[in-house]
Amino acid sequence: MGESLEMRNYQPTLVQTRRFQSHFGVSPIQCSQLWILLKVPENARFKHLLWALLKLKVYATEEVLSGMAGCDEKTFRKWSDQFIDALSLLSSCLINWNSRKKNGVHTFSVDGTDCPINEPSPFSPKWYSHKFKSAGCGLAFRK
Repeated sequence: MGESLEMRNYQPTLVQTRRFQSHFGVSPIQCSQLWILLKVPENARFKHLLWALLKLKVYATEEVLSGMAGCDEKTFRKWSDQFIDALSLLSSCLINWNSRKKNGVHTFSVDGTDCPINEPSPFSPKWYSHKFKSAGCGLAFRK
């Protein structure tokens, strides 16, 4: 009982929040909001949502991700895929594609990647890719 009251008043530091977001792609508050909005699969736990978010953010092999999660690949795949499916069902009620262009020009990146390139001459910092820590070109598919 004392632990639950203590956790209710828990405030993560900025560093903890930044680390959480770098692992899962969302803030702790956004993650808890997702949990509330989701149609959670039967017997699912909050950590399974975190596994799905980790898979979407880190995009590593299942061997690496299951090692990070502390389970085998089959278990990781089962729960992360179920939550990714549940998250995809939320997109239709959370993203209003028709109103995205109201009050200004906005684009929404659907997918993107960086490609390494040879350093163009003359040197320009605009070709720097944080992913490769050298020259690169970003490609984004937008809606």
